[in-house]
Amino acid sequence: MEIKVFIDGINCGGCATGFENRLYQYGVSRFDIDFATRIATITYDENDIDAHGIIAIIESFGYPTTLLPE
Repeated sequence: MEIKVFIDGINCGGCATGFENRLYQYGVSRFDIDFATRIATITYDENDIDAHGIIAIIESFGYPTTLLPE
């Protein structure tokens, strides 16, 4: 499954490292972000985590996150 999310306030790779590593532990297989738009494309196994779980992990690091429509 793939989702796109807007991550408010993120502006560098170092900022994403903490939650990116955590996401990989929970079924995320790909995390790509365009820092200019702050939109991330995330591929994950829906048997391990859902979109709300992904957003919760990112937000736990202090970045308000919005699920974008497909």
